[in-house]
Amino acid sequence: MVRRVFNLRASGLGVYRIARQLEREGIPTPSGKRVWNVSQVASITKNTAYMGVREWGREQRVYKRGHVRIVKADPQAIIRSTVPAIIESALWAKVREINQAADAACWRNEQGHLKSRPTSKASFLLSPFLRCWQCGGSMHAKASGSKFRYVCTRRHQKGPLACSNRYGMNQEAADAFIIEKFKKGLVTSMILGQLQSALDEHKRRAQDPEPLKREQAKLEKEISNLVEACASGAQRDIARAIDARRARLEHLDGQIKAAGLAAKFDMEEFAERIVPTITDWLKALTKNASTGPQALRKMLPEKITATRNDDGTWTLNVRPDFTALLAETGVLDDAYVAVMQEVQLSSTRARRGARRASGRA
Repeated sequence: MVRRVFNLRASGLGVYRIARQLEREGIPTPSGKRVWNVSQVASITKNTAYMGVREWGREQRVYKRGHVRIVKADPQAIIRSTVPAIIESALWAKVREINQAADAACWRNEQGHLKSRPTSKASFLLSPFLRCWQCGGSMHAKASGSKFRYVCTRRHQKGPLACSNRYGMNQEAADAFIIEKFKKGLVTSMILGQLQSALDEHKRRAQDPEPLKREQAKLEKEISNLVEACASGAQRDIARAIDARRARLEHLDGQIKAAGLAAKFDMEEFAERIVPTITDWLKALTKNASTGPQALRKMLPEKITATRNDDGTWTLNVRPDFTALLAETGVLDDAYVAVMQEVQLSSTRARRGARRASGRA
């Protein structure tokens, strides 16, 4: 069974397809079950015991502030012993190379747990996220001499009648600018500086939350009236009005909760909890062309609108959402979301060409 798994992996099959193939062949799992889990297949292909070395103590538990973290142990502390090998060294080396390539394309935390898989085959960081300001369509990287430029996909496929945007934005400069913006923004003004400002504002509101409560009561009454009108056969626009008021009501509810939160908010503890997560996200953002889009996808609920200015520069309008990042730290609730709704990236600018980009981006 072990040799069969290694041979299938060496042939290029992924762990999911291997699991389904083993089931078709009627090969049971190590515990004798009929259904294979992909984690079982992956574990077999990474088990050093099959190539003659058994290891103990590769992971250890670390306790801090009442939380348990599993971290990789110091390589010098791992206990190893020699056992009979099942897999020859050449086959082991080939499978290990395939596993390393697959791991490099996925986003994992420092404990090795999977956070995201690649979903796009785009070779450039911003290809899945850019939107043309003229037609609202997607943009992609197109070769231009020895470099690449982000151009409107609709114009590229259907011509100038489909979109009047005939310009291209330097891919290298745009990618570098977005990465640098997120790197600086996440740790400084994005999370700590602007969050502190938002908390100060909420502390001010906490002194007099009555205006928020009055508006909340007003919206609740409006929703009640609109629901009655809708039940009596009103038009579709009433339903849309109800949805809009409900959204505003949810936002107000979060603000009121946040007003109470701000008075007891501990910035130092928050920073201690969130900075390791930010570091991991930044690592994924800059690691390679596969993990970068995975990190951006979690922070960008909508596409980045690329607008060309009269002076030849480009403005990239970015509206990030850090809900997933906060959820990972374990501090996410309605009040924190209300605070973070006030945190946004400012517009960014990138030039068309590499030489000009270094001047004003």
